[in-house]
Amino acid sequence: MSSSSVANSMAVQIPDCGCNKPMRMYISNSGENPKRRYWKCPTHGGVQSCNLFVWDDEIEGHPPYVRPNARPNVRSNVRQSESGPRNFLDYKYSERNCGTNSCGCNCSELFQEVASILKENQFNKGDKMKMKLHSERNTSKMFRNLLFCSWIIFFVYVIMFT
Repeated sequence: MSSSSVANSMAVQIPDCGCNKPMRMYISNSGENPKRRYWKCPTHGGVQSCNLFVWDDEIEGHPPYVRPNARPNVRSNVRQSESGPRNFLDYKYSERNCGTNSCGCNCSELFQEVASILKENQFNKGDKMKMKLHSERNTSKMFRNLLFCSWIIFFVYVIMFT
């Protein structure tokens, strides 16, 4: 594989801030920079923060808009605040834990549960559509019978009074 290839086998490294901690990626929601990605110190705004802020597309040698792969044991000593971004890099997959992440939940079981709920909702939606179709057919039969009866009554009156 050539060095200019997009599908590079080397992992993209997470930039470190001045505190020697791995930076976190955020996405801007401002009008001047909509959906532009940036990195900042994980303790940004805190007392022990270096307050480093870097746009993702301005980092030399770092391809923009790429979710980097974590280095081994980078996130083991970093505490994630609840107000911070989701940390997908805590996910540890191995044969031993079968896809459980650091919170102890089993993602494959959760995925199967969500899939079964979606199938049930689709089934319920199908039942609702069948019931609606059945009621519309009954309504159309009723109007057809009413029209037929009105024509019979019309012909009876025409025959009686002619």
